[in-house]
Amino acid sequence: MRLNFMVLSIAAFAFVLTVLLFSKAGKADDAKRRMIKSITKDDVVKIEHEELEQSFSKRFLAPILNKLKEFSANQSKKKKEKNEKVVDEKKLAKVKETERLLRMSGMHTSYQNYNFARLAFSIIFSILAIGFAIILGGDIMMTVLIIFVGIVLAMFLPKFILKTKVSSHQQAIKSQLPDVLDLLSVCTSAGLSFDSALSKVIEKMEGPFIDELSTVFNQMQMGVPRNEAMNALSECTDIQELKTFVSAIVQANTLGIPITNVMSVQAKQLRDARRETAREKGNKAATKMALPIMLFIFPALFIVILGPVVMNVSGSLG
Repeated sequence: MRLNFMVLSIAAFAFVLTVLLFSKAGKADDAKRRMIKSITKDDVVKIEHEELEQSFSKRFLAPILNKLKEFSANQSKKKKEKNEKVVDEKKLAKVKETERLLRMSGMHTSYQNYNFARLAFSIIFSILAIGFAIILGGDIMMTVLIIFVGIVLAMFLPKFILKTKVSSHQQAIKSQLPDVLDLLSVCTSAGLSFDSALSKVIEKMEGPFIDELSTVFNQMQMGVPRNEAMNALSECTDIQELKTFVSAIVQANTLGIPITNVMSVQAKQLRDARRETAREKGNKAATKMALPIMLFIFPALFIVILGPVVMNVSGSLG
């Protein structure tokens, strides 16, 4: 009996406790729900009254204008990002082009060093032009003209000098290319490998093309594949004859053709091309000499030949 009474008491206590807890939670939830509902209704009514009290322009035109402003801002941002991207691409292209010209000129330097030298040259040349204009004195217009010409030359001379250096370097390589290929052909015909023949040519000869071949040889010694090093040589010199030679070497390496035959054929082609170039220059020499002969030699001949005759005729008539 006592045990049953205790069980019933515990069950009743648990039931009463559960009812009390859930009733308080339910009341709290109902209170929160009523509060939120009342606040929401009051706020909605308040917002509706505020919107109705505003003018038509604020209620209708202002949102449209805000949307247009937001759209315009987004478009401006996109356009700015696009322009910045275009500017960055142009700068990168300019840097790459300058680096290519530096490599083609034979100057193994970086773009940063060249840019620093160009800036220093421009500043010094401009200062010298201003100093020369001040020392010379004279008219204001002449002084301004001298300063302007000096500044323009300071801006464009470095680029002109670089391009001139590129042309002279390419011409020097063209003139040296047949002799180098002849020696390479002799070395490979004697039984040397291409790398050994290249090393022997670098040892025995000097010049701009030898410097380029030395760079190629060092790259191959450092583990760069021969085809990759030779292709880099043709790209950095931009000479058609050299590109043809490199293409033949790369093809021979790829197909397994004996390098001796390729070297002999390429050397013969370059000798024939140089002979043809010399013949063309000889044919053009007569045309180029015509103007100096007419301007300087013919007048002297006329004076020597006709001078005494004119003097005799004038003396007899006098």
